Amino acid sequence: MRYAVIAVSSLERQYKGIKTKMKNEGKDVTEMNAEMKEAAIRLLENLAAIDEYSLTDQDKASLGDIVEAALEMFINKR
Repeated sequence: MRYAVIAVSSLERQYKGIKTKMKNEGKDVTEMNAEMKEAAIRLLENLAAIDEYSLTDQDKASLGDIVEAALEMFINKR
Protein backbone atom coordinates (compact mmCIF):
# COMPACT_ATOMS: atom_id res chain seq x y z
CA MET A 1 0.00 0.00 0.00
CA ARG A 2 2.89 2.36 0.76
CA TYR A 3 4.21 1.96 -2.80
CA ALA A 4 0.72 2.45 -4.24
CA VAL A 5 0.21 5.69 -2.33
CA ILE A 6 3.52 7.05 -3.65
CA ALA A 7 2.71 5.94 -7.21
CA VAL A 8 -0.82 7.36 -7.21
CA SER A 9 0.29 10.66 -5.69
CA SER A 10 3.08 11.05 -8.22
CA LEU A 11 0.91 10.29 -11.23
CA GLU A 12 -2.03 12.35 -10.03
CA ARG A 13 0.22 15.40 -9.81
CA GLN A 14 1.63 14.76 -13.29
CA TYR A 15 -1.74 14.36 -14.96
CA LYS A 16 -3.91 16.75 -12.92
CA GLY A 17 -3.56 19.73 -15.28
CA ILE A 18 -4.15 17.64 -18.36
CA LYS A 19 -7.25 15.99 -16.90
CA THR A 20 -8.68 19.32 -15.77
CA LYS A 21 -8.24 20.80 -19.23
CA MET A 22 -9.81 17.74 -20.87
CA LYS A 23 -12.79 17.84 -18.50
CA ASN A 24 -13.27 21.56 -19.11
CA GLU A 25 -13.33 20.86 -22.85
CA GLY A 26 -15.93 18.13 -22.34
CA LYS A 27 -13.57 15.31 -23.31
CA ASP A 28 -13.74 11.79 -21.91
CA VAL A 29 -10.91 11.00 -19.49
CA THR A 30 -11.71 7.29 -19.13
CA GLU A 31 -8.80 6.17 -21.31
CA MET A 32 -6.40 8.49 -19.50
CA ASN A 33 -7.56 7.09 -16.14
CA ALA A 34 -6.81 3.55 -17.34
CA GLU A 35 -3.36 4.61 -18.57
CA MET A 36 -2.67 6.30 -15.23
CA LYS A 37 -3.67 3.16 -13.34
CA GLU A 38 -1.33 1.02 -15.44
CA ALA A 39 1.49 3.55 -14.99
CA ALA A 40 0.88 3.53 -11.22
CA ILE A 41 1.09 -0.27 -11.19
CA ARG A 42 4.41 -0.18 -13.09
CA LEU A 43 5.77 2.45 -10.69
CA LEU A 44 4.57 0.39 -7.72
CA GLU A 45 6.43 -2.64 -9.10
CA ASN A 46 9.57 -0.53 -9.63
CA LEU A 47 9.46 0.84 -6.09
CA ALA A 48 9.11 -2.67 -4.69
CA ALA A 49 12.10 -3.81 -6.77
CA ILE A 50 14.20 -0.86 -5.54
CA ASP A 51 13.45 -1.96 -1.97
CA GLU A 52 14.36 -5.51 -3.04
CA TYR A 53 10.85 -6.66 -2.18
CA SER A 54 9.71 -9.60 -4.29
CA LEU A 55 6.08 -9.43 -5.30
CA THR A 56 4.36 -12.80 -5.31
CA ASP A 57 1.89 -13.77 -8.02
CA GLN A 58 -0.86 -13.15 -5.47
CA ASP A 59 0.54 -9.65 -4.81
CA LYS A 60 0.68 -8.91 -8.53
CA ALA A 61 -2.90 -10.09 -9.00
CA SER A 62 -4.01 -7.54 -6.39
CA LEU A 63 -2.04 -4.52 -7.64
CA GLY A 64 -4.96 -2.98 -9.52
CA ASP A 65 -7.16 -3.14 -6.44
CA ILE A 66 -4.37 -1.74 -4.26
CA VAL A 67 -3.87 1.19 -6.64
CA GLU A 68 -7.63 1.86 -6.62
CA ALA A 69 -7.63 1.86 -2.80
CA ALA A 70 -4.65 4.22 -2.70
CA LEU A 71 -6.39 6.53 -5.15
CA GLU A 72 -9.50 6.63 -2.94
CA MET A 73 -7.34 7.46 0.08
CA PHE A 74 -5.60 10.20 -1.91
CA ILE A 75 -8.85 11.73 -3.10
CA ASN A 76 -10.48 11.62 0.34
CA LYS A 77 -7.51 13.37 2.00
CA ARG A 78 -8.10 16.54 -0.03
